[in-house]
Order: sequence, then structure tokens, then C-alpha cells
Amino acid sequence: MEFRFTDAEGREAGTAGARGLVKTRQLSLRTEQGRQLLLTRPGLLHAEWHLTETDPEERPAPESFGRVTVSTIDSWIGLQQYVVEMDPRLDASERRTVVASVVCLHLLRRPPGGIATPA
Repeated sequence: MEFRFTDAEGREAGTAGARGLVKTRQLSLRTEQGRQLLLTRPGLLHAEWHLTETDPEERPAPESFGRVTVSTIDSWIGLQQYVVEMDPRLDASERRTVVASVVCLHLLRRPPGGIATPA
């Protein structure tokens, strides 16, 4: 599955992609300037995603540029909260790509018309 982010003029401003349709463990991001970033969670049941340039399971562990934490506010209606924390070294376009990718994470975790899935 691939998502494309566009600016107000319709130009591509970043992308996000995942290998599977649901329960993905990693989302590959590409910013407007072409920088590759990864949002990865350690396992399928973890509610925290780490932002890095390389796979966090590589050794030595890559530098973290942020994280996304998911929490359930109301499980009955499926209301969830996503908290995005980013390193100040990321530029504005990188930050926009990361924030837009959180919407993708939500869609991948809870496909339209699908049933609620745990973090």
C-alpha cells in the first residue's frame, strides 16, 4: 500500500508505504527532498512507533528522530489518540511528512469499513 502527500499546488510533498494492508510493522517514508525515514514498531502489539533513517533492529541501533505513541481513548467507538514527538533537527517538510504518515498508520491499523484493531 502506498500513500502520496501533495501540497496546495498538487505537487508531491512526500510518500509513505507499507508492505501489508493491515497489521504492518513498518512504514517507509520519503520526504519532499527525498530523505528516507522509517516509522517502525518493535512488534505487532506495541503501541509505539520509532522514527529512524534505518531499520531499528540493525546493529548498532540507529539514531532516533522521534516517536509516535498510540493510545485508546474510547474502545467502544474506536477513538484513539496519536502523540507525535519529533527531533528539532527535522526540517518543516520532514515534519509534515511524519505527521501525514500518522494518518496512514491509522488507516493501516483500522481500514475503512474494517473492525477496530488493537494497538
